[in-house]
Amino acid sequence: MPRSSSVAVARYYAAKTDPILTKYGPGPRVHYHSGWVDPLSPPERPQTRDALRTALVAAQENLLELLAKRWAADPHMQGRVLDVGCGLGGTALFLADRFGTRVAALTNVPSHAHVVARFAHRAGLSDRVRPVVADAHAVPARGGFDAAIAIESSCYLTRDRWFAELARLLGVGSTLTLVDCFVRERAAARHFDRHYHCQLGTRNEYERAAVQAGFRLDTCESLNEGGAGFWKLSLTWIDDALGRTRAPEEIDRLQRSKRAHVSFHRAYAEYGVGFECLRFVRSRGVRATD
Repeated sequence: MPRSSSVAVARYYAAKTDPILTKYGPGPRVHYHSGWVDPLSPPERPQTRDALRTALVAAQENLLELLAKRWAADPHMQGRVLDVGCGLGGTALFLADRFGTRVAALTNVPSHAHVVARFAHRAGLSDRVRPVVADAHAVPARGGFDAAIAIESSCYLTRDRWFAELARLLGVGSTLTLVDCFVRERAAARHFDRHYHCQLGTRNEYERAAVQAGFRLDTCESLNEGGAGFWKLSLTWIDDALGRTRAPEEIDRLQRSKRAHVSFHRAYAEYGVGFECLRFVRSRGVRATD
């Protein structure tokens, strides 16, 4: 599948702003990434739309709480952090609130930068969260970042170009936390690519690009089991929406979304894709221009 252009992706996410706020709002901490539901103690099926929204957001926050346990032991995460593909700024606000992090919230959607700034103001974190509108392959900064994060955004990027840019921006010893889906079965990955206009890659592809740019893989953690629970909640949200509309076009859209979400849940549950957290470290002795 050809990779969607950055302009096409920006337009896609600009059009998604209102649906994102409806499903995951009202903010100020709004996420647009999947979440994590404890497979040993999943919540009861929410019975109302508000309860569904609360459960979805709680799952997204649970994912960040899992990451926060790792971030708490990484002093780089308390410094200057680049949030690649920040969405509406939920993770940036989480970091700033939890660790006092100074976050450059990177987006290629100009309208989202205004939303991030507004939410940061509402949260009292304007001095710590700064939206930046730019292509992740060419960030308008000289460097000096202590760490970078990319939660379900690297699938839109050309991996070798992106890691080379991160090498320019991150100092020796700096860390990258990357959460995304990785190809295990190409058929399963194609559902994600079509629905989200992205292009999933294999973990080996990422590792090769990282090593070439001067990074080493430090840790890798599977999140599939907890992630599958999020897609089950999201399917419940779609079923609820289908029960609320009689508009043929909206019914058609929701049915297409439901078919995609069924495939996402199956891919997570059966490991057709690997939903994983990778932690990379900027290696010593490798120049950013190598």
